[in-house]
Amino acid sequence: MSAVQSANEDEPVTLQIVGRVVEGESMVELHGWLSGPEIDEFKSECALHRPPLRIELKNLHGASSDGISALKEQRARGARLTGASPYIELLLASAPAKEPDQAGREPGNGA
Repeated sequence: MSAVQSANEDEPVTLQIVGRVVEGESMVELHGWLSGPEIDEFKSECALHRPPLRIELKNLHGASSDGISALKEQRARGARLTGASPYIELLLASAPAKEPDQAGREPGNGA
């Protein structure tokens, strides 16, 4: 389980990420708001888990456009997104996904 720590101690932590294996299935739960530095933490947590990966969104209250893109990237890699609220479902339906290249890099990222 991880929570993204803010660089500024006065800023609240906005996302808790819980990774675990349930009945042989890897699962990542998101609690809070997916944006900013939390996106890289989310991607790192997902990379730790072998397929099949389920991403539980029932406690995700919102996400920036980059956060929605990160969710769609994971879905394009085969993750199942479950438990999304109608609001998150609407965002997932409207935001374009950034398709990773064959090496798993995002477009425009030469690294």
